Amino acid sequence: MRALTLDLCAFGPYKEKQTVDFTQLGEETLFLITGPTGSGKTTIFDAMCFALYGRASGDDRDHDTLRSHFAPVDQQTEVAFRFAIHQKEFEIIRRPKQMKRKARGDGYTEQPPQAEIYEIINGEKHLRYGKVKEVNEAIEDMLQLDYEQFRKMVMIPQGEFRRLISENSKEREEILQKIFHTYFYDQMTKRLAEESKSIQQQLEQMTSQENQEISYIQWPEGYDAENLSPKEARQLLQSLLEKEKEKLKQQEKKLREIQNKQQKAQDHYYAAKELEKLFVEFEQLKEKRTKLQAQQSAIETKKQQLKQAKDATQIKGYEKQVTQRKQEFDTLQNSLQAKNKQLSKVTNQFETIEKEYLTAKVQEKERESLKDSVRILNEQLEKLKQVNVIRKQKQDLTMVYKKEQPQLEQLDQTVEAKEKSIEKLEQEVSQGQETTEQFYEFANKEKEFEQYIAKGKQLKSELETLNKYRVRFREIKQEYEQAQQYVKQVKEELQQLEDAQRQEQAAVLAKTLAEGQACPVCGSNHHPQKAEFHDTSISDELIAARRNTLEKSENQLNQLQNQYVEIRSNGTSQNKSVENLRQEIAQASGLSVDDDELDQRLEAWEHELKGICDKRKQLEQRLFEVQKKQQTIKDGKQELAELKTKQQKTFEKVQKLKEDLVKIQSQLESVLENIEDPKANEQELKEKITKTEEEYQRQVNRWNQLQKDYEAIKEQKQTIEVELKSLTEQIEAAKIAYEQAQKEFKAELEAKGFADYNGYMKAKMEDFQQQKLETEIKTFEEELSITQNRYEQLTITLAEKERPKLESIEAGLKQLNEEYNENAKKIQQQQVQIDRHETTAQRLEDLASEKKELEEVFYDIGELAKLARGDNQLRLSFERYVLSSFLDEILFQANIRLDQMTDHRYQLRRSDQIAKRGAQSGLDLEVIDNYTGQNRSVKTLSGGEGFKAALSLALGMADVVQAHSGGVELDTLFIDEGFGTLDEISLEQALNCLSDLQKGNRMLGIISHVPKLKEEIRAKLNITTSHSGSQVSLSLS
Repeated sequence: MRALTLDLCAFGPYKEKQTVDFTQLGEETLFLITGPTGSGKTTIFDAMCFALYGRASGDDRDHDTLRSHFAPVDQQTEVAFRFAIHQKEFEIIRRPKQMKRKARGDGYTEQPPQAEIYEIINGEKHLRYGKVKEVNEAIEDMLQLDYEQFRKMVMIPQGEFRRLISENSKEREEILQKIFHTYFYDQMTKRLAEESKSIQQQLEQMTSQENQEISYIQWPEGYDAENLSPKEARQLLQSLLEKEKEKLKQQEKKLREIQNKQQKAQDHYYAAKELEKLFVEFEQLKEKRTKLQAQQSAIETKKQQLKQAKDATQIKGYEKQVTQRKQEFDTLQNSLQAKNKQLSKVTNQFETIEKEYLTAKVQEKERESLKDSVRILNEQLEKLKQVNVIRKQKQDLTMVYKKEQPQLEQLDQTVEAKEKSIEKLEQEVSQGQETTEQFYEFANKEKEFEQYIAKGKQLKSELETLNKYRVRFREIKQEYEQAQQYVKQVKEELQQLEDAQRQEQAAVLAKTLAEGQACPVCGSNHHPQKAEFHDTSISDELIAARRNTLEKSENQLNQLQNQYVEIRSNGTSQNKSVENLRQEIAQASGLSVDDDELDQRLEAWEHELKGICDKRKQLEQRLFEVQKKQQTIKDGKQELAELKTKQQKTFEKVQKLKEDLVKIQSQLESVLENIEDPKANEQELKEKITKTEEEYQRQVNRWNQLQKDYEAIKEQKQTIEVELKSLTEQIEAAKIAYEQAQKEFKAELEAKGFADYNGYMKAKMEDFQQQKLETEIKTFEEELSITQNRYEQLTITLAEKERPKLESIEAGLKQLNEEYNENAKKIQQQQVQIDRHETTAQRLEDLASEKKELEEVFYDIGELAKLARGDNQLRLSFERYVLSSFLDEILFQANIRLDQMTDHRYQLRRSDQIAKRGAQSGLDLEVIDNYTGQNRSVKTLSGGEGFKAALSLALGMADVVQAHSGGVELDTLFIDEGFGTLDEISLEQALNCLSDLQKGNRMLGIISHVPKLKEEIRAKLNITTSHSGSQVSLSLS
């Protein structure tokens, strides 16, 4: 991606539209962005990042607050960024969420974020994407970088440089994860761990199930079944099952023998029981036969009663006929009396209605007269209504006119007052221009003094660190000199011990020498002065111990030497940082600050800053009042325009009302000429019409109702007269039928032998009573016959039989049953236990088989899970292994530039030390110092050295990402601050390295306050500030 143009409108400190044309740089692809603090240098980067991803470049910048505070409400915030990639040209336009004035009515509404991408073809724009989500996806697809990758490799904001090298291994892992998207490997590790844990839980569950199954086994006495393994328990259970099955066979054999005895005893018992039943039955029959014979006389009496009841039943129908005929005759008599009464009443009603009917019939002419009166009155009412409507219209127009005319006069006065008020406010605002200039002057002073204080506090902190380094340097130096002296002393003591040991060896050799015999050492035949033994003997162990002491002392000396070199290097770097800060403070404030007066200078700056802040707040309040007045003027002008519009509309409305009043008066006069009585009251006329209509309707309704009533009563009278004649005839017939029924009933009583009606009534029985009596007689006769026959049969059967003793036989059978049940229960219990143990044995076999298969799977998955999560010798997880490979590639590219910028002193490398306390390893960084030959932590680098390392790392990371992602074109790099920590030589080396980047046609933008950069870099993007916002201009020197 290569930047072409950037347009900003109402964005950050830029109120008016600003255009940055990067194509004007030409071949100067290295450019500097310069301007006062707070002017909006970093905002240029924010705008590019916001245009591409909808977010600012730094973590401390909220994209919702990017709208310029200088911009008026009606000015929309917008960023347009044109860039080239893959030989194509695109323009992206973004607008953040912001408030805009409502299209209708007063107030504001929230406008959602907007984004579009256009492709530039032959100078014409063609829309490719018009939704925020589509634009976000398209940008990542074009650049092949997401937001995190972009800000790490293309646009490095303030504070991000040092984080690249100073973060711990865990934080560096998170950065590399986002850049290279290695989440897949972490997910695979978690998946393996979850699967391993799941299998382990299953194995534990199976072991628990095995122990549970073993606990179900009922071990007999004599079995030592405690602390058995599942395999031992299975084997012992099989042995127990064989013994239990053999015991079951013996129990079943014994049960069959008891069952044979039981069957024989049971047959004997059933035969004796049947014989006993016959003896009991004979005794019962004998007693029953005697009782039945005693009831025979009572049964004969009941037979006679039954015969008379049946005779009475046969003539019961004649009695019913008499009753029915009597009821019919009485009913007709009652109906005749009621009908006579009804006829008398209806006749009276008929005579009354007939008289009213004849009277109403002669009133027809009167009803027609009322009808004509209603018609004439309605015609008069319609004409009067028309007059009243016109009068009402005139009245309404008059009221509206009286209301609008004062409003028009009031509007005239209000418009005049509003014009005077706006004119006065404009005069006051024109006088507030000086306040605006003073406010921005004091605001800039406030920022300057805040920078002085911040730099002063930083200098104080750096001085404290430098003093700590100096104290530690003196301590290390003293320890180093003491260690040197101690090593020298131990060396001398060791030399003395070795000399003494050699002297002792020479004495041993001298003891064997004889005069004239050659010495095996020097070859001499003469030995004038032989070596002699000393009082103490020097052993090899003593010399070895001393050498060990010397070796430890020398190692300690080397460590102190390394610490000495390191603390001296750190002190030198810290001293440079302190001097750079002194220089920055001196350049900014024009004052040199000594160490002993730093606190006083800080206190003075803070006191002066407080006064500036107070003055700035006062001016800010005044400025706020001016801005409020400006807004009041703007709102007032808008309100004035609305008032004038309303004034014009009201004037036109009043004129229209005057014209309408003239027209309505003319129409009223024309209608009144056609009315006989213009003063008539409409309500009174309506009431008169209503009364006349009601009277007419009343007479019509009464006439109609009389007609209906006359015809109805006439028809009712005729109907009753016909019914009376029919009832008289029916009564005569009913009387004859009743008398005939009485004669027939009396004849039947005499024929059946009943002396009179009372005898008949006594003999009468209901059907169910006869049936019951007949059943009782029949049941007695059958029971007597059966009892007699069975009694005679048993007398013959039991004549030669002896009655059995059932209690003795039953006791023997009960004993055999109990013995049988007891043995059967034991067999059942034994079988249940065998079934349970066989089920347990099968479950244990199944669990053992499943557990074996699962253990084989767990061995593979568990080992893979341990290896992937870093539970290995190197404490390196699967994902970290992949990330370490990427980091090695980045370090290889970074070291090419770091070697150049540090004059071949430093090289970055990935530490191979294993982390302590179980932490993950593989991503820690250390630096090789070629001056000392030692490796040390990157955190020991000074500010300038750290900047070089971080810059190299950022450039190396860009190279590696571009190499791994074929679609990535990183032709642009932006750096925000960091060069202020470099000395002149380091700054020259960094500029040479950055200049090399231009050879690949890569654009590089730098924000910095370092004066030397302003001299060395020709192309500059100048930012200037004013009370109305910042402006951007491009210059080439």
